[in-house]
Amino acid sequence: MQFLICFLLSFLALETAFVLPAHAMEYPESLSGLVALKGMQQQSKDYEIAMQNNRPSLIEFYADWCASCQHFAPKLKAIRDRFPTEINWVAIDIDDVRWNSLIREYRVVGVPHLALLNRDRAVRESWTGEVPEAVLESAIAEVLN
Repeated sequence: MQFLICFLLSFLALETAFVLPAHAMEYPESLSGLVALKGMQQQSKDYEIAMQNNRPSLIEFYADWCASCQHFAPKLKAIRDRFPTEINWVAIDIDDVRWNSLIREYRVVGVPHLALLNRDRAVRESWTGEVPEAVLESAIAEVLN
C-alpha cells in the first residue's frame, strides 16, 4: 500500500510539474483525494463477495479522473471509518469495461454515484454527486436497523 501511495505521489508530482490539472485550482486537495480514492478502492470488498453475505452494501461508482470523486473520497472514507464492518463497501471503477452491465443495472449516469443496498440486495437509496455526510450517515443507520 505504501508503495502505491509513493508511486501515485511521484507520478502526480511529475505530471503537475509540466501541466497543472484544470481542477487543481478548484480542488487543491485533489492529490490527497486521489490517494484516498485509490486506498478505498484497494480496501473495498469484491462485488460478487459482497452480494453473497447478509450485510447491506454501499456501492460507489467512480472514476480516477473525476474531480468530484477525488474531492468526495476523504469524506466518504471518514464515513467508512465510522461503519467499517457493518456494511460492505464496494468501489466500482466506471472505466473498467467488466462493470458495464452493473453500470446499466444501477442506472449510473454520472460520478460519483452511490447505491445503498439493504440486506436483501434491493436498492434502498441512490445518489449522484457528492452527498452530505449527515444524509449518507442517516441512510446507512436506517438500513442497519
